[in-house]
Amino acid sequence: MKLRHAVLVTITILAAAAPAVPAAGAAGARATCGVRSDRQLICGNDAPVKLWAGWKGKPSPVGFRDNLLSNPSVFKCWARGTPHAGENDIWYYAQGDTYGKWGWLGANNVHTKDDPPIGMAKCRVDAGGKP
Repeated sequence: MKLRHAVLVTITILAAAAPAVPAAGAAGARATCGVRSDRQLICGNDAPVKLWAGWKGKPSPVGFRDNLLSNPSVFKCWARGTPHAGENDIWYYAQGDTYGKWGWLGANNVHTKDDPPIGMAKCRVDAGGKP
């Protein structure tokens, strides 16, 4: 009985002294975001999410294009568009994983600290909505 009590006390002391492990999720993903030397962003996101053709003069959630399944993902560039649930109007352009089609994703689905990140390429968008 004394041995069992001693083991439980030792386990309790070790558990209390163990360092806390940070939780995975958005905060961890933000720490892994970065703009590469080619000015593209690699960043965690809310995959799986939809990419949109989104064109009414600017990026918006219109016309499904593809699914973004990878996480983290590479984003080619950014543009201003329709305001989304993230309370800003920044949209990122990425290649989908299901059909290989390019489309737009609202910044609310990308785990950036700032939108757009400093140094990331801004999209020069044509009349059809393609950079």
